[in-house]
Parts: sequence; C-alpha cells; structure tokens
Amino acid sequence: MHAFDYIIPFLSKRLEQQGSAILFGSHERIPLKKESFQAISPAVGPQMVFIDGGNGEILKGPNVSVQFIRLHACFYDNNVRVDRELREFFLVVTACQKGLDLAYEVVLFDAGGVEKEKFSFDANDPVLCFAGKRAEPSAVAGHVRKLLELRFCEELCKTGILVRDGDLEARGELMESVLRSLRTSAQRNGVVVLGLSKTSTLCTDLGNGALVALRNIAPSGCWSYYAGGGIAFVKLHPAAKYIFRCDVFPHDRESLPKAWSALSANSADPAFLGYPYGLIDADKFAQVTKDETSQLRARFAVMSNEAFSSVESALDAHDLLNTF
Repeated sequence: MHAFDYIIPFLSKRLEQQGSAILFGSHERIPLKKESFQAISPAVGPQMVFIDGGNGEILKGPNVSVQFIRLHACFYDNNVRVDRELREFFLVVTACQKGLDLAYEVVLFDAGGVEKEKFSFDANDPVLCFAGKRAEPSAVAGHVRKLLELRFCEELCKTGILVRDGDLEARGELMESVLRSLRTSAQRNGVVVLGLSKTSTLCTDLGNGALVALRNIAPSGCWSYYAGGGIAFVKLHPAAKYIFRCDVFPHDRESLPKAWSALSANSADPAFLGYPYGLIDADKFAQVTKDETSQLRARFAVMSNEAFSSVESALDAHDLLNTF
C-alpha cells in the first residue's frame, strides 16, 4: 500500500529519540543513564517461591460476574521444584443500589462453597473505572483477584526470594493496606519480594516505549537497571529477546543483586530464554483453561436450570455475530 511508503519513514523518525527519563505514575521519573546498568552473574541462591494466578468467568452480565480463581505457588531449591501450594475460590460480583447510583457487592467462596469474605466497591471508583465509565463487574473481579494474590504472597513470605507474576503496584486503600502488610512481613522475615511483569506500558518523557529505550543503550549480556525507588528492569539471559519490568521494595536495595543473580540462574530454559522457569511452572498450574471454563459454565447452567441465561443475553449478541 502506498500509504506505508510515507508512514514507515514518518514512524522511524518519530521513534529515533529516546528521551531522558522513564515516566512512572504522575510524578516519578526514572533517569535514563548508562551508569545505572549493572551486570548480572547467574548464581543459584536461596529458596525461591514463584506465585501466579488464573481465572475463568462462569457467568457474565452487565450486573454480575461469577469467576473461578486459582492461585498457585511453586517452591524451588537449587533450581529444582520441591513443593507446591494451591488455593481455589469462587467469586460472585453483583450490582446493587447505592444512593442514586450503583455499587458492587463481592462474595468470596472457597472451593467447597463456604462463604469466606465480603467486599464492597463503588461502581464509580476511579481505581476500577475505565475512560470515566462505570466499572464493569469483571473489572471488580480482577481487582479482587490481585488482592488475593498479594495476600497469598504474604502467607508464603517466610524465607528466601518470592517472585510474583505481575507488578507490585497498589491502587485503592484496600490494596494499599494489603501491600503494606506484605512489605512488613517481607522486611520482618528477610524475604526479597520481586514482581516480574511480562509486559510494560511505561514510556519515556518523549513518548517512546521505556523497554525499547533501555534496549538501545543497554550493554551486552545479562543486566539490571535500577536507579532507586520501586521499579527496576532486568535482562536475565544473554540471548534473551525480552527485557522485563521488575518491581521491588526499596528497602531491599542491597539484596537485589543476589536476588537477580538467582533469578537469572532460573531463566535458562530454551522454551523461553530469559524468563524464570519457576514462573512458567506456576503459570501452568494456575492457568484456568478455556476447556475448564467451558465445563464450569456448562455445569453451572445445568445445575441452575439455565436460570441466568437472560442475564448473559444482554452481552453475548456480539459473540454470536463473530461466529458468522
């Protein structure tokens, strides 16, 4: 297409400039400077715990979401899995009236159907809303799933290094409280907590992708890039194609090089060079597959005599159109 003859050089020129800092949040700036790179030498370290979560939506409507949530932890010693821990829950999110608007009530059940806990959220909570619209039930469920993952991290925060698949950012008072509790437990027990993210939307001050900017000035080999604060970046294998954002607790600053060395030693699997095998392992066990979700949906429909089919019909017409 002729348009590409113009778009490609335009985009290439636009992305040439790297910027001088990575923007994080509304105020924090992470300076881009070569002296912040530090080499990582792979070395098997203390016991490592890798944590991931998965979910499948059983019922979806404009006012309701029923989700199955699975949390899994893999324990590694000398780069060999030595133990596993599993938690499974069902989450029911329903809309209810609150003044002149709506709120969401969330009830958490264990795998046996015993009610464990309740939460409530304002439907217009900016933590949950997107583009100024009222929050959807599935967004509330995703928020609670992250809360449960962080609590699971705290429960297992006993020794060595703990690695969560995902960031360590907290949005909202409830999640901030959970993260503070995790940070306190980690500091008390001498545990280094890392949050490794497979994707990053961070940009530089000139609007370019942060990971691209880092790659363009990075040295060869394995490295970490840490300028202080709660955000670092790592390349965990010399032949890795990917750089990962790695969230940290600032009080761990002195312990981070050894933690990254241990993480690098766990990141040599040829299936995904540069990504910790422990997280691949945790994802495998935490994942709620499409087949599993379909079975749960079918079982729920049969046991409820399809009493909620009208709820889903408000949202599934687009899915039906996509089958043509």
